Amino acid sequence: MIKNPLVIVYENCECITVQPEAVYLINLTVDHGEIDYCPDIGIPEPEAKTYVSKLVMQIDLTNPSLLKDSLETEDAVQVVTKRRDITCIEMDGVSYHINWFPAEHGYSPLQYTNAYQDPTVVHSSLGNRNVAHITIDATRPDPEYKKGLVSGSYLYIAEYEGSNTYTRRYKLKFTIRGFTEVAVKSVYESTIENQSKVYCRNIVNDRIENIDVMYRKDITWLDDGIIAYGVEDCSCETGYWKGRTMSLTQVDDIEFDARFPVFKSGVFIKSHATSAIDGLTKEIQDQIDKETLKHILNSSCSGLSTNMEG
Repeated sequence: MIKNPLVIVYENCECITVQPEAVYLINLTVDHGEIDYCPDIGIPEPEAKTYVSKLVMQIDLTNPSLLKDSLETEDAVQVVTKRRDITCIEMDGVSYHINWFPAEHGYSPLQYTNAYQDPTVVHSSLGNRNVAHITIDATRPDPEYKKGLVSGSYLYIAEYEGSNTYTRRYKLKFTIRGFTEVAVKSVYESTIENQSKVYCRNIVNDRIENIDVMYRKDITWLDDGIIAYGVEDCSCETGYWKGRTMSLTQVDDIEFDARFPVFKSGVFIKSHATSAIDGLTKEIQDQIDKETLKHILNSSCSGLSTNMEG
């Protein structure tokens, strides 16, 4: 048995202290170690850090009094079973940090932390108790797209694969008629007024018979062009919105039913509308080319006939 309480640290520095008797299982895969030293930023002595790429942790929930939240106003059991933003765990004086994904290409990512934390509650037949089963796998690739819904004045973003619950929304600068499902690539939050944007691709579902399989990462069909939606500065809101129509309903709480990533990649095709427009454009251009060539030939023939008569 470990000697000291286990401390689980989350992104906002909130901590859950778990007494040793409630720690059911811990399995860590150490990725690498680092040593930091920088007196100017408050690290006066060399500080060793251990990073892990995988974690399996089980916490016994039979006696909730063995878990304590540093904020005191929060329910420690709810935090352990719902939150997905563990930054490190401290066990017998050693801190094990979780590998995180950095922002890419200067864009700020959607506001999730380590994407691959999955807390669930399982029932253990050994001792007839409920156990919080937490797994983290930071070796999986960073999700490339997330499901979004453009509806009226808002763009809603779902952060859990296969879920019809949207956890974030951005207010658009211009109202969109109807609603459109999109694949959110990135969110660019600019310090310059009127420059914040959400970059998306259209999810093409007019060629797929079974739309329910759209969100499997291996067969997601996307239009081949990037769309940039302008959003109001600092307009991101967090919440829970249910539904896939214009009349989205906000709910207070919900059980998330899926995991990251929403989808890693997509098969790019042109939608029916784009294909039709391209076909019509080519047809018109061909007609213009024919008429132009006919005019040139007629002019040439008329000039040749005039010269011969002369």
